[in-house]
Amino acid sequence: MRTADCGQAILHACHQAGFTPTTRCITADIAAQLTLARAGLATALVPRTAIDPATPGIRTALIDDRPILRLLFAATRRTETANPTTTAVIAALRTAARQERTTNLPLS
Repeated sequence: MRTADCGQAILHACHQAGFTPTTRCITADIAAQLTLARAGLATALVPRTAIDPATPGIRTALIDDRPILRLLFAATRRTETANPTTTAVIAALRTAARQERTTNLPLS
């Protein structure tokens, strides 16, 4: 996970705290990360939705209360001319994403 954004965030935080962690294993498998954390072999940086609060042996610590920005891309087949249906679907996805972003903002 060291090359992923989460892994880079962990490395940066460790360096800011004055140490370099020893990497014994690298995995993008969240279930494996939580199993390693439960066994005391790792610290996992995982999304809240991946953690069942009733799971024994796992303690969570909130890192930040702001949502993390994730960029979402639509991958389509490259052609000489844009497919009008694909263009319409992408436009609809963009509209839906904007609406979702504005309707779910936390109230201050």
